[in-house]
Amino acid sequence: MQHFCTLNMQKDTGTGGWEYHQDYGYHYNEFFYPDFVSVMVALDPATRDNGCLRVVRGSHRLGRLEHESFGSQRIANRERVAMALEEFEEVHCEMAAGSVLYFHGNTLHASNANLSDTSRWCLIFDYVPATNRWMLPRKPQLAPIAGLDDATFRAAMTSHEDRILQGP
Repeated sequence: MQHFCTLNMQKDTGTGGWEYHQDYGYHYNEFFYPDFVSVMVALDPATRDNGCLRVVRGSHRLGRLEHESFGSQRIANRERVAMALEEFEEVHCEMAAGSVLYFHGNTLHASNANLSDTSRWCLIFDYVPATNRWMLPRKPQLAPIAGLDDATFRAAMTSHEDRILQGP
């Protein structure tokens, strides 16, 4: 397995909300196979109130759905998502801080806006097998992402912890 990217999701109060999509839907042009895993680490408690992740259990078996632009997002075909929600269970992934959720690159997932008075931060690490064929003309160096060096990350987490301790 190779680390492909890391996302620092900062869903502060009054922000966020993602329509249903598949991570492989975002990375289809980069990788030949849908062999892709996302690992989400909750840095704060994730609840329905603060927009926890929702997944459609078993939806990875549908394969990659067509995705289209929707504002700054790429969303899965709404008609197929509606059909998947008729066939499969939607699961709200409420998580304690420090919990980990693994999901396949073709798993449909979404989240609501954070309407609570507490933030929901998490890190998402994406991995692909080293054997997964790269589709673009030039394969990137799979290296740490700029802006997530130790000092920057430590400063962001300290600031976040300070806001939590101060309360609403």
